[in-house]
Amino acid sequence: MWFEKNDTRSTRRWLAAGGLTAALALPAWAQQAEAPAAPASATLAAQPEAAGAKGQAAEAPPAFSIEVKAPDGVRELVEKYNELQRYQAVPDLESSELDRLLVVGERDVRNLLGTQGFFSPTIHVTRAAGDDGRPKVVIEVDPGEPTVVKQVEIGFEGDIQQSTDDDAARQRRRIVNRWGLPEGKPFTQDGWSSAKTDALRALLARRYPAGKISYSLADIDAPANAARLHLRLDSGPVFKLGELQVSGVQRYDPVLVPRLSRLKPGQVYDQQSLNDAQARLTASGYYDSAYIFVDPESKTPEAVPVQVQVSEARLQKLTLGVGYSTDGGPRLSAEYTHNRVPGIGWRAITKLQLEK
Repeated sequence: MWFEKNDTRSTRRWLAAGGLTAALALPAWAQQAEAPAAPASATLAAQPEAAGAKGQAAEAPPAFSIEVKAPDGVRELVEKYNELQRYQAVPDLESSELDRLLVVGERDVRNLLGTQGFFSPTIHVTRAAGDDGRPKVVIEVDPGEPTVVKQVEIGFEGDIQQSTDDDAARQRRRIVNRWGLPEGKPFTQDGWSSAKTDALRALLARRYPAGKISYSLADIDAPANAARLHLRLDSGPVFKLGELQVSGVQRYDPVLVPRLSRLKPGQVYDQQSLNDAQARLTASGYYDSAYIFVDPESKTPEAVPVQVQVSEARLQKLTLGVGYSTDGGPRLSAEYTHNRVPGIGWRAITKLQLEK
């Protein structure tokens, strides 16, 4: 994502374009909200030492103090993430260097506020004398009015747009109706990122594991405090399951995997179906773990091979238990499991429980 200022229209744009591809199984693709990123700062003649001077910097008083004057919420944001605080540990900071930092600090605070949807703030960064004789940097912020989403446009490309299948139409409507940053809601960078992530997840969850964001734009009109959001999702082709390709089978009959997974060739790809199949395999007692996935870059989406990786459970297992109840007193239990009895191939479970 990059930031562009368009002076001819007095707007700021947050732009994310190009192929944002998510070739993944959904449980592993949890995108989390991030703290606002601070901008690059001006180069100082003296930088804090990373290792050797760390102990000295911790003992020495800060080169200057920082006071933030702003409404609640904004004040906490600036106090926590402002770029100036990292230079408080610089030893022998010269007055000219501090003056340069004031310019950096103003730009940094402006960018921080932009992540929260404040694009027309009034910011003053000044220096004063602190009570202890050291310099004090005062950051005064009037965030102005928050930017509000005025328009949302979500478009589609690929099979999801072209298909006449009712399932594809329902998926389109679900993505649009569950959009996380609707009109009338305050714009924030985290909200914009989360809304795009959720929309992409909804696309990947069924039929289209090769889906991606082909274009996205948050067009910010700062004077009007308005945001117009544009998103285009490219579904790629619809995927249908092919044959299972199983790895990790040694002790038990290979037919157990397709029988327990219940995944059929020709079935439309559905991530939840794969998750359910994994759960059935591990709950069977024959496998300690199972991982089922397809390759979203497969050249045969009409019959994509289904990769099944299993880790088999031990052939024999003995479980011992100790318990106590007020009615029955102490008790002991033992359970012996043989997952493949010689000669018949069946599973045998023997339980023994002793109570006083």
